[in-house]
Amino acid sequence: MLWLIDAIKDAGAPAYTVLKRVAAKFVGEQRAELLMRYAVFVFGGTLGLGIKAGVTYVLSRFGWGQMLAYSVGLALNIVFNFVFHRTVTFNVKTDWQRRFAVFAAVTSALVAADWLLVYVFAELLGNNIYITIFLVTLFLSVINFSLNKLIIFRTAQDKSL
Repeated sequence: MLWLIDAIKDAGAPAYTVLKRVAAKFVGEQRAELLMRYAVFVFGGTLGLGIKAGVTYVLSRFGWGQMLAYSVGLALNIVFNFVFHRTVTFNVKTDWQRRFAVFAAVTSALVAADWLLVYVFAELLGNNIYITIFLVTLFLSVINFSLNKLIIFRTAQDKSL
């Protein structure tokens, strides 16, 4: 899986640099960096969303209940997201065990909110589960990015922020 992450990082480097320069002209260098990092974060989250929704779909077709299938998708998504954000989004290689423990705790709280929101909107209110998954994930992504940047993957250079 790490070869895939390296390929994504290498393939996206030129586009990332160009987009960052363009963004910097409009919002300044520091905000451009933040916007680009958020874009990478969303890209990783989108891959995770594909895993989560795909697992939900496949396991549901094998007779698992939707919410049980969705729970398995969420668990796989947690592991994928940590690896992606650690190696690609924030590029922080140090102290991964402690970071994973904090990531798991924060993610567990977000997963509980995610699961509850999907349950209420899909199961109780009868909305399409896949549209609900997408909208809930989008809403929670901003909160998730902020917590990841400010708490989980914060480095010595970020202490001044």
